[in-house]
Amino acid sequence: MGSSDDDCAEQPLSPPGRLFLHPRWNLTIHCAIGFKNPIDIDAIKSRLKNSLLLSHPRFSSLVVRDSHGVEHWQKATHIDLDRHIIILPNPVSTASQPVDHDTAVNDYLADLSISSGLSTDKPLWELHLLMAHNCCVFRLHHALGDGVSLMSLFLADCRRADDHEKFPTLAYGKKRDKKRVNSSSGKGWWVLLIGFLSMVCSNLVFVVELVMRSLWVCDSKTEISGGDGVELWPRKLATARFRLQDMKLVKKAVPNATINDVLFGVLSSGLSRYLEHRTPNALPEGLQITGLAMVDLREQLGLQELSDMMKSNSPGLSWGNKFGMILLPIYYHKTNGTDDDPLVYLKRAKVMIDRRKQSLQAHFSYKTILSTMPYLGAKVTAWLNYKILCNTSFSISNIIGPEEEITAAGNTVTYLRVNSTTLPHALTMHMVSYAGRVDMQILVAKDIIPDPAFLAKCFEEALLDMKEAASCIATMTDKFSDEPITPIGAFFLQPQMDQIIHCAMGFKNHIDIAAIKSHLKTSLLLSHPRFSSLMVRGPQGLKQWHRTSHVDLDHDVIVVHNPVTAASNSDHEAAVNAYLADLSTSSGLSSDKPLWEFHLLMAHNCGVFCIHHALEMGLPALGSAGKKRNRVMVKRAGGFC
Repeated sequence: MGSSDDDCAEQPLSPPGRLFLHPRWNLTIHCAIGFKNPIDIDAIKSRLKNSLLLSHPRFSSLVVRDSHGVEHWQKATHIDLDRHIIILPNPVSTASQPVDHDTAVNDYLADLSISSGLSTDKPLWELHLLMAHNCCVFRLHHALGDGVSLMSLFLADCRRADDHEKFPTLAYGKKRDKKRVNSSSGKGWWVLLIGFLSMVCSNLVFVVELVMRSLWVCDSKTEISGGDGVELWPRKLATARFRLQDMKLVKKAVPNATINDVLFGVLSSGLSRYLEHRTPNALPEGLQITGLAMVDLREQLGLQELSDMMKSNSPGLSWGNKFGMILLPIYYHKTNGTDDDPLVYLKRAKVMIDRRKQSLQAHFSYKTILSTMPYLGAKVTAWLNYKILCNTSFSISNIIGPEEEITAAGNTVTYLRVNSTTLPHALTMHMVSYAGRVDMQILVAKDIIPDPAFLAKCFEEALLDMKEAASCIATMTDKFSDEPITPIGAFFLQPQMDQIIHCAMGFKNHIDIAAIKSHLKTSLLLSHPRFSSLMVRGPQGLKQWHRTSHVDLDHDVIVVHNPVTAASNSDHEAAVNAYLADLSTSSGLSSDKPLWEFHLLMAHNCGVFCIHHALEMGLPALGSAGKKRNRVMVKRAGGFC
């Protein structure tokens, strides 16, 4: 076993294990496994007897307390499978009308989530066989291990459906390399010092934020807020279903985005939709709603390495509960129909998550549990962590499952879904990927959130809207980005031509520079490859478009504060026309940035788009800049070449 924590025989529980056994938490994981064919009880029992699960000390040990009240693992002399396997031959739904299998299983899981928990006179796990629904439900106490540990142990006894000799494949990324590239070469000491101080300050802010959440700082009350005692309220469970391919497509629309960024963008958009439906115009724009995410602190591992946890002495392969908590705030934004850019939620999520990734908040929360449990005891540790739950609005976890369909006990698995027993949150979400699909279990306190199925629909539609926007960008990228300039484009780039379109737009109100820049950042215009590409020469000297990693709006938005002519201030038309006439004989656009500019004539409430004809977009491109939310009221628009 990997550590003293892992050697269960007559060993004390780890601090996280003791936390999860405390009455304030008493957390149990429920894993629902759907099967393609009817369940063979004898095959299930036979497989369990010879499985890695029963050979693991955690699954064959009892929890006992010593004279000081400290919990220990004690090896059981015998495992009676008949006490661990609960067979339910009849449909489990208690609904007055017939329901489908998914709804029946979700109703059963919702009831389990507020049940009395697992008996401590046997090892802390059970297997419920729902015969009428071709489903089995593993009940596993969180003291046994976290989601990564338990998923690895389950998959170690499974095989791929297309090849029964092969293990399932997990879609983990590369291992975290302990050897970091030396990025300090060539930088002055003051740059390194500023970077170090910035890192220290940001980490200090995040740590203080977590401490304050455990004491008194809490979210404003909304229609999804829980609180002290809400873990005892009745529950409802619904499933949001996504395609992993859709998430990957959306991920590509924003540079360096991850699946977790997409997930959190979907949550942000979906919750905004749901809250607007429940309480239209009741919440202030930008209201913070704080989530609590569980983050695995191990290296990114493959299945074979995870199965070796049981016999490895490497600290990086430790079994058990090795995760931290981070606070992930989202912000409520009203939706105004089809003019909203759905990818804005992903962009916001990525910025926020990137900052959290660089912090030590997750490690701090984990180390806090390790240090407070021995010195302050289980009661204080449980209370501090319980308060964090009470002072936030929801919790979210994400577990990576197998890429292919798998078989368990010779039966093909159709789905893997995870949820847990209740927490003070009124909204708890657990996501698991499996064979190209992603299922998110949405567990709610039904007296607070009575319609979890509608909430699931909000999440599903949020991803589909992002997919549609990402598809448009992908189509444009495939067509334009990193491609040779067309003959027509090259024609307009000739020195004798150098054609630039000037579009003057008059505004009803005074121009807000910050609002213009903010709108451009999230507009479809900057998502178009032409407006974020440089004109360069390729290996053969041919002109081509090259996508740039960053568009500096301070270079592309030119602010002219004073009147542009000496004419009367009241004659704005003549002033703007004179400015356009001067532009028509100017030297053109610089080729060291994308071939467009936006001139803001502040004294005349006018903006002038300068777009090179080589972009081959013309005036229709401006529709993508002024579409979202109709923030720009156009009084006149004229093309001037």
